[in-house]
Amino acid sequence: MKAFTVSLLGVSAVKSAGSGFGNAGGAAAGAEGAGAAYGLYKEKGVEGSFPPLSHPVGDYVRYHIRPGKHDITLYDWTQYMNFADWWRSRGKK
Repeated sequence: MKAFTVSLLGVSAVKSAGSGFGNAGGAAAGAEGAGAAYGLYKEKGVEGSFPPLSHPVGDYVRYHIRPGKHDITLYDWTQYMNFADWWRSRGKK
């Protein structure tokens, strides 16, 4: 008999509003769809429609749209680090 476990890691996705690259609808749908896997563990992903600019949404799966061109900015890195801090501290009160 073999046994295994699945370890869910956090996912953080971004879209720049001024980018002609990528598919904002697909990225948001992917982030929302990934939430179904987290739902199996009673955790939440991204729910609902597109978030407002510069307003990250979601817990275990996080998504944000920022103004500007196709790039990785300081704002993006700040959001990734905020998400990493949240991930490391989750469940600790």
